[in-house]
Amino acid sequence: SSSSSLSSSSSSPLDWAGVLPVSCLGLWLLRLSERLAAPCTQVIPGSPTAILTVLAYAAAAGLRWVGRSVRPVRQWQRRVAPVLASALLGLFFAAVGSTAKVSNVVTAGPAIMCLTSITLGIHVAFSATAFALLNRIFGKGTILLDEALVASNANVGGPATAASFAAFMGSPQLVIPATTWGTVGYAAATPLALSLFSLLT
Repeated sequence: SSSSSLSSSSSSPLDWAGVLPVSCLGLWLLRLSERLAAPCTQVIPGSPTAILTVLAYAAAAGLRWVGRSVRPVRQWQRRVAPVLASALLGLFFAAVGSTAKVSNVVTAGPAIMCLTSITLGIHVAFSATAFALLNRIFGKGTILLDEALVASNANVGGPATAASFAAFMGSPQLVIPATTWGTVGYAAATPLALSLFSLLT
C-alpha cells in the first residue's frame, strides 16, 4: 500500500502539469463557441452550450485519434483526464450553487420548494410511465436506465447539467444528445414561459 501511495503521489505533479494545456484548449473552445453563438443566443437560449459541446467532442475525438498513434500522448491522456474531469465537475457545480443568494432562498424557499416538488413529481410520474410503456410496446431494453436518467436531467436541468451527468455516469455517447435536446428544451420552453408570465402579470 505504501508503494502504491508513493507512486500515486509521485505521478500527481505530472498529472497536474498535463492539465494546463488541456485547460488552455478548453478555454479557447469556450471563447470560440461564444463568438459562434453570439448571433443566435437571443433567439435560441443555450446555443453556446450546444456549440461548445460539438467543439469539445470534436477535440476529444482528435485527441483520441492522436493517442492511438502516439503512445506517450495516450498515457498522458489517461493520467490527465480523470484529474481534470473531477476538478472541473466540482468547479461547475460550485459555480451553479454560488449564484444563489441565501436571503432570497430563506424568503422564497417554502414556495419554491412546494412548486419544485409538484413539478418534479409530475415529471417523474409522466417520465416513468412513458418509459415503461415504450419498453412494454417495443420490447424490454428499448430505453435503458442511463438513457432515461439523462433524458430526465436534460428536461429538468438543461443541457449543461445533463451533459455533465452523462459524462459522470460513464456514458459519453449520451453527451451530445443530452446537450442537443436540453438546448431544444430551452428554445421551446423559454418563449412559452415568458408568454405565460406576461399573461399572468
